[in-house]
Amino acid sequence: MRHERPRLAVHVLPRRHVIDDEEVVVLHNAQTGELLKLPADFFALVAYADGTRDLDGIALAAARDGRFTRMSVIGSLLDTLDGYGALTDGIEPVSPAVTEHRLLTAESLDFPDLPLERLEGHLFRCSGSGACCTQYSTIGVTAGDLIRARRAGLQTLPGDNREERVTLPLYGGADRLAMTLVEGRCLQLTGDGKCGLHQRGGPLAKPAACTAFPTVLVEDGERVRLSAALECDCVFNSRDDIEGESLLSTTSSLHQLPPGLTIRRLPKELRLTNSRSVPTSLYAHWSRDTYTSTNAPWACATLAAGLGERGLRDLDASERDESLRASALTAMREGLHVYSTTMTQAAQSSNAWRSQTDRTRLLRNAVADAALALQSTETFNSRFSQQQSSDEAFALRMSLFGDHLVGELPFADALMELAVAFLVARELLESRAPVGHPLAAVLACGRGTQTKL
Repeated sequence: MRHERPRLAVHVLPRRHVIDDEEVVVLHNAQTGELLKLPADFFALVAYADGTRDLDGIALAAARDGRFTRMSVIGSLLDTLDGYGALTDGIEPVSPAVTEHRLLTAESLDFPDLPLERLEGHLFRCSGSGACCTQYSTIGVTAGDLIRARRAGLQTLPGDNREERVTLPLYGGADRLAMTLVEGRCLQLTGDGKCGLHQRGGPLAKPAACTAFPTVLVEDGERVRLSAALECDCVFNSRDDIEGESLLSTTSSLHQLPPGLTIRRLPKELRLTNSRSVPTSLYAHWSRDTYTSTNAPWACATLAAGLGERGLRDLDASERDESLRASALTAMREGLHVYSTTMTQAAQSSNAWRSQTDRTRLLRNAVADAALALQSTETFNSRFSQQQSSDEAFALRMSLFGDHLVGELPFADALMELAVAFLVARELLESRAPVGHPLAAVLACGRGTQTKL
């Protein structure tokens, strides 16, 4: 063990799962995408490695709590974690990796009170199916969420009323928490897929992020754009629903938002490609006004192909640029190959430890099969030539308006990923896989995977 006072690094995300009645903790290495599964009792020892104790101190603290374990066993466990890249030294109260995300609280808010801007005409109505509570590896909660949940009757693990097993830290050293999942489902879900907290205590008993889902908040320096996460079936199924309403319809400015939500602040410059950047203000005005396209996959691919030389242009201008055709098609096929390889690996990883009823496992296998089918030139050409659906046009508009494509990847790479996602969703629809809305399923599977196109 190389660390004198070890603790979990901030890029390691511990998540408690109950799989086929066995409790395990899965560590997600956000830097490498690797997973490490530990028995729950072993992970309990890791909790004593909080950056303040050496090996002797960890063993002593565990013994005081009735978890006497030989130092050689603890040392071996820490060596395993260190080899996995999961440990660092000392206390680090704030993670540099998450400084662009701010948790809104009632007590402190470091953003100016900017106006909220919504995508015009978009309505939303939750179906209550619970799909969003079964397809994510993380359901985040705050200390305030837990206080309200206790009043409504917090569900604990079967046969164990200890609240300490209901959550784990969101990441190493975090004050936010992640809910335990049972067969890939939120612990608080009832047998019929409804939120138990909501049923017992009303909508205010739910975690703030769950109440606001699928809201996405991004601040661009002038305003906060309020959009919807496209991994939610209801976003597509209810977008024209006359019984729907605007997301967070009673709020008009940032400081009116309820505490517990996360807002992302865009950087001052946006990377278009690895070698070209533009001021975020320029991108913000472009993305607010640019929606027109007749073929969403092709619009994304041609815009991505031309960003290095031509910069930001209207989507229809990129689509009509014949000089981009060869490079855009080549990039799409290369991107599809990388995506297929990544999703096949993600499916294999899920098959290795998730239960057969786990929705994430089912989604990843279906999406991996669809991506593999598109490796056929005939299938690729068939899906590529299909007429654009209204859902694709809507998804592209929402992605641009809501800054969904601004992140770790250059904008060109994110556009190409979306182009590939559109084609995979078309194939998924053709295969009639029982995954809900195909485009929502593909985008949900993309979360947490590293395609690196």
